[in-house]
Amino acid sequence: MRLYRPDGNPLRRASDRLEALAALVFLALCVACLGPAAVAGNAVYRSGVAQERAGQWVTATVLAEAPKLTWVSLEGAAAELRTRVAWTVPGRGRVVGEAPVPEGTKPGALVRVWLDPSGRPGDGPPVHMETTVGAVVTGVSTEAVAVGLLLASLALFRALLDRRRFAAWEAEWISVNPRRRRPGEDALP
Repeated sequence: MRLYRPDGNPLRRASDRLEALAALVFLALCVACLGPAAVAGNAVYRSGVAQERAGQWVTATVLAEAPKLTWVSLEGAAAELRTRVAWTVPGRGRVVGEAPVPEGTKPGALVRVWLDPSGRPGDGPPVHMETTVGAVVTGVSTEAVAVGLLLASLALFRALLDRRRFAAWEAEWISVNPRRRRPGEDALP
């Protein structure tokens, strides 16, 4: 940033000052993008917390014996074992469905079953850590994308400035020494 400081140096061209202003605008926009990134992360967090609180645990009676575990995934996680269970929902009465249960659970046993907001059995509410990590990843990703786009814009702007600078330098050199030539060019008469 030392090269971008505002000073009265007569050797600084207008394009140098314009580049310094562009860098300052870049930094200001990067800071300004923190707000929308925080809003995006907060929205994901609130949605996750709402999902955590949306369902309910019920006590269900196992109607059929749970199957034996027959395979394990490559990641080492056990296959989900589901069997028929029944539970009571206030206002709806007895409901029968399939739900995840521990291996070898016998008929008549009581198990806790998580019901999602629509009343379907599931594996349980989202873990709060997953909600938090999802919110942080969303916020950081939003800021990273914004900074990446701003950085690409700044690089393009600087490339255009450099192109104009090089053209101006070339024109000045030709005006100072019209016989100047580049390697491979024919000499001027």
